[in-house]
Amino acid sequence: MTDDYGSPHLKAQINKIITIFNISDNMEDMWKNFEKAKSRQMNYLEPPYKFDENGHTVEEDNDLP
Repeated sequence: MTDDYGSPHLKAQINKIITIFNISDNMEDMWKNFEKAKSRQMNYLEPPYKFDENGHTVEEDNDLP
């Protein structure tokens, strides 16, 4: 693909995948990062924490029955 030929969307997709490869430590990590990026793109990611009324994170007490 050259600057004057090819789809800009395809080039962007390839750049995203290359970035995921570069930030990953191994193939397992790469697939986790890929799934995370895919989930974020589809707005399926739920934050793993809760917020209080002031916008601060709240720790969950997992020891309670």
